Amino acid sequence: MPAIPARIGFVLREQRIVEATSAVMKARYGDAARDPKDEPFETFFDLAADAQAMASERLALVGTERRRFQTEIAGALDLDLSATTPTVTMIDDERQADQSALIVSVTEDAGSDRTILVSWG
Repeated sequence: MPAIPARIGFVLREQRIVEATSAVMKARYGDAARDPKDEPFETFFDLAADAQAMASERLALVGTERRRFQTEIAGALDLDLSATTPTVTMIDDERQADQSALIVSVTEDAGSDRTILVSWG
């Protein structure tokens, strides 16, 4: 397949490196926080501004600390999922959690009369 001049120009063009970092994550985890220069996420944008927009959006999704919680509740749970997104406020002194979380799984165990909620937040 022959290369057209536009493709040759694109391939020979210098790399453009942009980064989006979280000062909060770097402060919390120090050297254990991943440095984007060590493991760059490769894209194929022509403009650095487009790559920066994508990097910032990606950081907004994966740059926030999220945790998974599993909670056991005695009895059955009656959730109305038609009106709103099911969320809970997780308060756990042992895990130092006081935050909102999205309910991602509800498992009812009728044999032992309990409900297990899995939440992510």
